[in-house]
Amino acid sequence: MNRNLFHNWLRSFKKLDTTTSNARTSNCARIEKYYDDLDQLYNTDRCTNLIEQFGYSTTDKKLNREPLHKIPIDGDLYTGTHTLEPAVKLYIEFRDNAIIEELEYIGEHFINIPEG
Repeated sequence: MNRNLFHNWLRSFKKLDTTTSNARTSNCARIEKYYDDLDQLYNTDRCTNLIEQFGYSTTDKKLNREPLHKIPIDGDLYTGTHTLEPAVKLYIEFRDNAIIEELEYIGEHFINIPEG
């Protein structure tokens, strides 16, 4: 994960304040401690498998089930899990946005080849 670029994207494009941007960036860095690099996970399946591991419901909490993810949570498992998931979703959006920007750049700087 390009931590600085992601943080700047959160501030500039998502208009998040510094505290929230720092928190989301730190959440992603924490996830990377227990999983592969988020860029690798994005390139593999757009983080789909990772997001599925954050599926933890209030029913799971009531039944004292352990979350599917491997990140230790101090405190409430439901709240902790649901703090990490939005960070990954923002990272996916960041990467999706980067791909769109790259495609727009290519479209602007290369000659279109006529079909047929």
